[in-house]
Amino acid sequence: MSTSGTTKGIPIPLNIFKRKSIPFGRISRVTPKPEQLLHPFYRPGNVSSLGLCMKEGKPALLDSKSIIPSIVQNSKTGNPVLANCSLAFSSVKGVSTWLKQYENSRETRTTPFLTIPFSDLNRYLTSLPKSKVEIIEKAYTNLINNDGSHISKGIILELVHELSSDFELAVFSENILIFFLNDKVSKRSELACVLEAAFDLLDTHIDQPKTIYKFLMAFFAKYFEVPVQADTDLNTLMVKLLMKLANKFHLESMYSKMVPELTEALFSFYTREGNLHEANIAINDLIKKGFIPKSEDIENYLTLINTKYPGHNSQDYMWRLFHIAHFEGLIQSSDHPNLLKFLVQNCRHREEIETVFTIVAKNKNSKILLEHLTAPVIDSICNMKMHRVPKSSLLSDYYKLMKFAFNNELSHQLKLLLLQGYIKFGNFSMSAKIIEDNHLNLTVDIANKLIKIIKHNNKLFKGIDCPGFSEEALALFLECYIKPFEDELDQHSKKWLIRQQHYCK
Repeated sequence: MSTSGTTKGIPIPLNIFKRKSIPFGRISRVTPKPEQLLHPFYRPGNVSSLGLCMKEGKPALLDSKSIIPSIVQNSKTGNPVLANCSLAFSSVKGVSTWLKQYENSRETRTTPFLTIPFSDLNRYLTSLPKSKVEIIEKAYTNLINNDGSHISKGIILELVHELSSDFELAVFSENILIFFLNDKVSKRSELACVLEAAFDLLDTHIDQPKTIYKFLMAFFAKYFEVPVQADTDLNTLMVKLLMKLANKFHLESMYSKMVPELTEALFSFYTREGNLHEANIAINDLIKKGFIPKSEDIENYLTLINTKYPGHNSQDYMWRLFHIAHFEGLIQSSDHPNLLKFLVQNCRHREEIETVFTIVAKNKNSKILLEHLTAPVIDSICNMKMHRVPKSSLLSDYYKLMKFAFNNELSHQLKLLLLQGYIKFGNFSMSAKIIEDNHLNLTVDIANKLIKIIKHNNKLFKGIDCPGFSEEALALFLECYIKPFEDELDQHSKKWLIRQQHYCK
């Protein structure tokens, strides 16, 4: 399959089912077309859309921040590039049309995703008739007695040549490959020998894609049993085999004729092997066909993305979102807490995280999701580059969502997380409200922890006269809720509290 030139970073598929690469590049300021956007979950809210259409001058979404991964055209070379773009417009003209096209381009699934039925892959290992196993075993024993080798590509190919030439035996190349997988392979280096043999046999003995597919099912049954070791590169061998398969049989994609069960096994394989590029292609194929992989594999995939792109810089944010760009339909109905957590951790603007709030509110398992998302939501809001007053407002939106979902009956842990969140943002009025409205029983341990949070953020609390955020509000909060524990506080907290009381007098 043809590919474009390599560039800085991982090559990106232009068509996710073909291997055409798109480079990352810098582009001149441009508003991408709706179909060029690759943000997996952001949608403009009604208020934002209305404001965009009514604003004079240069309207924009997301405060003109360049945080939307998009595939656009490089103005100098004309080549497609992946870039962080802003949704800023030169004038209000055409904005309503753009918004309508954007909404139409977003995926809204009317049918649920299908889970892939559980299948015991071992049945592919044990599918050989006993008579064929005996024939292959006898020939193999004779061969290694003469050769002295145990298992190698050469041994496998020699057996294939010997047995397949005798038509009366009716032993085929795939039978021999599966024989080795079932009876002889116990480590990765031996798995590699079998893969290498299958690669060579594609030229001479294998004349149908389904033959390789059946072999791969047996291969993965054995692969998931063999201990993980870093001594053998199975990644490259697998990619070469599937590329050769697609080229030989002129397949539009190497996944085009695969059953979902095999595609999922490949996805799991690539994720375990750390091949993010191929794992991305495999999961996108499943999603396109309406299937959802196992939760464990999705979580491993998200972990792999974070491992490859761990930074808090704009490029790593872009690459992380790119690798779930086709998850939109899945996200709208997902009840995987770690997937929603991944979204929250990659929000850089309040409208992004508000979109996640909307997704959670519509989910039938919203209570389960909220229990897992509260700490990540607070951390994400903390990391956003905006004043602590709007940060507190954003947390209040989340608090309202929680109260509705839990019918005002929050667990002690959730109450405590919310209290700590408001303390971080310096909203002492809401901190008091959380305590009073939820009948939160404070302890000396909680008091010590709250003091540590206040000390860590102390510089942020100075010089603000906004009600509830002022130094007077802090002093009142300490007097009402922390001072009762003064005698029991640890040494550092007690000294700080005494100094703070002296300062406020």
